[in-house]
Amino acid sequence: MKEAVLIKIFAYSDIEETEKQALLLEVIGNGKSDMIDKLKLACEASLPSIESKQRVWDKIIDTENELSTHQRTTYMAHFFKRDEFCPMFRDKYIEEVLKMADYEDTEFAINFIATTAPIACATDDLVEKLKMQTSVSKLLDTNSHPIENSSRISYIRIVTQITEVIERSLKVKQFTSQK
Repeated sequence: MKEAVLIKIFAYSDIEETEKQALLLEVIGNGKSDMIDKLKLACEASLPSIESKQRVWDKIIDTENELSTHQRTTYMAHFFKRDEFCPMFRDKYIEEVLKMADYEDTEFAINFIATTAPIACATDDLVEKLKMQTSVSKLLDTNSHPIENSSRISYIRIVTQITEVIERSLKVKQFTSQK
């Protein structure tokens, strides 16, 4: 419970980062564990500045860095906690999804597409771009493509699934805004 509150505090722009770091240190003490490491990453991903968001984004998309799958997933899961950064990074999300059609590391691609999806700030335009990508991917000749057919099928499935989730989210938003 206190971890969830701490992550929320890190997302507030009204509190100085030095105060947040002091609070984090107070909560974790001298402890060392996977849970503490995960909490630190979640807090870092929640920081509300464009510089911190860009730094975390760069870590997420850099497939050559030393992050484990669990560390990268933690960053991804906590990245879109603030709406004011959503439009800029929503466009970057689409750019990365488009590149991932050519990724050989399908585990990373699937994890990124599903975990980092900007569902909270989704737009009809995002849905259309994702639908276009799955249509294009289905049409590509797999014989001339570097990724094996099963990887392409996995890519198409995950993009289709996240598109459906985003569409449902938009419908719920539209429905609730009418009431």
